[in-house]
Amino acid sequence: MRKDSERIYIRRLEMDDLEALLDLRVRNRHFLKPFEPVTLDSHYTLEGQQEILQKVQDNWETGSGYGFGVFLINDDRLIGRVNLSNVVRGAWESCTMGYFLDEKYNGNGLPPRLFD
Repeated sequence: MRKDSERIYIRRLEMDDLEALLDLRVRNRHFLKPFEPVTLDSHYTLEGQQEILQKVQDNWETGSGYGFGVFLINDDRLIGRVNLSNVVRGAWESCTMGYFLDEKYNGNGLPPRLFD
């Protein structure tokens, strides 16, 4: 699944995105720190991000969550994440959505257009 706008697209995160995800997380570690739970230094390693991507894959398979990457159309650069978590099925049909963008792209009107 891929959803496009003029400048970005979102798609399911895959293990092939590992190095790009690590780069994104390391570059934005201090920028995102006030908005995220406290994490260990191991979170900012290849192995730490591999665990994250494995959890994303497991959640897709169980239907309990859906992790997407936000990519620039012009160069396919990963610039953020969108995550649907706490998925509830049945009559309630709900979830929690969270997202973050690379500091460089923050404030450019990208997130509100993700699901146009």
